[in-house]
Amino acid sequence: FETYGVAMLTPDKNGYKFIKSSTSEYIEGLQKSFSEKLVFPLNENGGCMAEVITKNKHFFFTDIDPSKIENETNRKAIEAMRMKSALNIPVSVGDEVIGGVSFFAHNKPVYLNEGNIENIKRFMNQIAVSIKNSRIYEELKEKNSELTNALKNIEKMSSTIFVMKDKIENLDSEVQKTVSVTKE
Repeated sequence: FETYGVAMLTPDKNGYKFIKSSTSEYIEGLQKSFSEKLVFPLNENGGCMAEVITKNKHFFFTDIDPSKIENETNRKAIEAMRMKSALNIPVSVGDEVIGGVSFFAHNKPVYLNEGNIENIKRFMNQIAVSIKNSRIYEELKEKNSELTNALKNIEKMSSTIFVMKDKIENLDSEVQKTVSVTKE
């Protein structure tokens, strides 16, 4: 395969966008969409990647003839990139699909057997676990920062409370002295 594209679900999980793509003469026509992170829907208008994501299923095509492709999104991509072969694999952690990866051949068709595809899928799943762990780590860092700030605020409030307690005790002592003097 000569080129690739990495797509991830949008945070609202209503679509996907390409977040990374290889640079080559074949992908220049689609590069603008990739760099602008155009959001594709998770239906037939989203092309093959939408199906990969929604069905958590890979698709492998070789000896591609664009004239036989009914889906307009897929046909335009195939024509623009002059694809000979394409492998689209979901990126998932367990049963949760978080995106997909597409590999493209442009110069000559690539022929893979099911064993080859399964090896690539296992590798992609390891990458997905790393992505998920990275996201969890970033969320934990953010929560830790929030908790640290909250703790600092509590310490400030506690310090203020102790100062106020001392002032109240001093005031009470002064009131007691005043009351004692007036009683005498």
